[in-house]
Amino acid sequence: MLEEAEQKLLRSKRHDSCLAGMGVVLPAETYGGVADGEQAVVRDGQSHLTGKQVLAVLLSSLMPGFGQFYNADHKKGAVMLAAYFLCVGLSATRIGLLAILPIVIWSTIDAYRVSIGSSHRW
Repeated sequence: MLEEAEQKLLRSKRHDSCLAGMGVVLPAETYGGVADGEQAVVRDGQSHLTGKQVLAVLLSSLMPGFGQFYNADHKKGAVMLAAYFLCVGLSATRIGLLAILPIVIWSTIDAYRVSIGSSHRW
């Protein structure tokens, strides 16, 4: 029964609420994680953060684009890093200062979404 459920999970690439309620431990690549062999515990319909996901979010929070580089999303990382440096260069203007925060937020959210597998790499 559990083996059938795991096969269904592999086909759909999303966790089944029945398995999630039981607290089944699944490999991260089963539900779309990025790390090979890394495991995440799925409980109550939500997966708990792994160390690699937390690191990707922290890197993107500190320097936009670094979390994307860590997630092997090099094109998106280069675009975010270039946009950030462009805004820093334009920081003498109000437009440059106002654009820095949205880029940091976008980079951080994207790093998390790519690390859990809910967003695609470029």
